[in-house]
Amino acid sequence: MNVAQVFALNKAAPVATPLTGSVSASVSPTFQWTRNGDPSGAHRNDQFFLVFSRDDFASHRVIVPVPTRDVTSYQPTDAEWQSVQAGAVGPCGRRCGGGHVAAAEEAIAHAAPASGRRR
Repeated sequence: MNVAQVFALNKAAPVATPLTGSVSASVSPTFQWTRNGDPSGAHRNDQFFLVFSRDDFASHRVIVPVPTRDVTSYQPTDAEWQSVQAGAVGPCGRRCGGGHVAAAEEAIAHAAPASGRRR
């Protein structure tokens, strides 16, 4: 069991709803999750990222920020889904040398609640 599973098991982190059916390379599926976390407004899980990897995050990872806060589903845009299919490609369309991934990881780190408030 990994750390994310421990947090999800204890309802501190979101839990992904498994996709049903086949996934197309040309049409992005809608991803859904259960938000979990404290239901009060001050501590609610309300900012999410879709994270993809083909190799357990050794070198391939694509992070798609969900642009709308406080939702429990998201369908990536065509450009985002093409990036997922192609590998670690940033929004500029170039293969990522780490800059886009690092920027997304920085955004994730700052989205984590320190004391119930977002930074």
